[in-house]
Amino acid sequence: MVSRPTANLIGRKIITQSALQVYELLKNVILNLEKDKVYTRLILTIFEKERQKEEVAPFTLTALPLHTCLVAGGNADDAIPVAAAWFSLHLAAQFLDDVEDGSDVVLDGRLIPPPVAVNLGTGFIAIANIALLECNIDATLCAFLGAEFNRTILQMAIGQHADITRRSQMNMEAYRQVMAAKSGNFFLLGSWAGARLATENEALLSQFESFGYNLGMMLQLNDDLKDFRQGGEKGDIASGQYTFPVVYALSVASPLERKRLQGLLSRASEDEGAEKEARTLVRMLGGEVYLLAEMLRYRRRAMAALDAIGLEGEDREMLERYVEQLSFNTKGIPKTD
Repeated sequence: MVSRPTANLIGRKIITQSALQVYELLKNVILNLEKDKVYTRLILTIFEKERQKEEVAPFTLTALPLHTCLVAGGNADDAIPVAAAWFSLHLAAQFLDDVEDGSDVVLDGRLIPPPVAVNLGTGFIAIANIALLECNIDATLCAFLGAEFNRTILQMAIGQHADITRRSQMNMEAYRQVMAAKSGNFFLLGSWAGARLATENEALLSQFESFGYNLGMMLQLNDDLKDFRQGGEKGDIASGQYTFPVVYALSVASPLERKRLQGLLSRASEDEGAEKEARTLVRMLGGEVYLLAEMLRYRRRAMAALDAIGLEGEDREMLERYVEQLSFNTKGIPKTD
């Protein structure tokens, strides 16, 4: 058991105020640059929409590095640039991933053309690196954090490349590696970076890494479940973007079942009946149930990390909220047959 650090116990109001300062920093970064008014307006609109979410839901992703810094004994102000950089990278990943997956990118009810979405994603990466330079910390630590951020960006790009080029041929091991590269390691970074501002204790930091990693894997599974249950041409089966349940079903199917499923999948984009039958067969092969079982496994690991850190009371509650938000978060997702 890792000894518990001295943590600052703060309420919702204080953490919300810190999170809102994250958006102010992000806005200032883009406003301080030579700017194209249309591009700047798009960036600011996206930041403003995210800021509005923060006012009603203070335990959003923006605050993860703030929370881990605080419960590790640090100060919220120190973590604001790290949280800004991490969240800007999160936005970049969303835009780029949607384009690469062929999904619609919509802002204020308007479809964003793919080239524009790619350019927005590129801008968010640049904003993240500039925001990170605002850290009021030792220069060596600042450089170290910058290197870890960019190393994680590269890992995500490698994972996305594998996802784009080899998804239809993936087995479960390869798919988990992609999940780790695109989501697990990214949340590991957010959790670890906040805590690293407060402590150099490697044993403690490894638990924050474990917490973030398992949180990221849960988020990816939530996304996969939503995509699997989405029927019609925008669902993963019709679009050929096979996620966890389909990859699992193909890995456990008998030769005859695999041949049948592959045939249905090949026709799903043009045949609604084949798309529905493929989803039914994936369920019969245990794809959805196994995903839920995996989500429970990652949930237990995230909670075990909090046990090892030794968090109690408000400190533990702050981080448990992230786990609970991602635990079977299927409300509002339509079930299709």
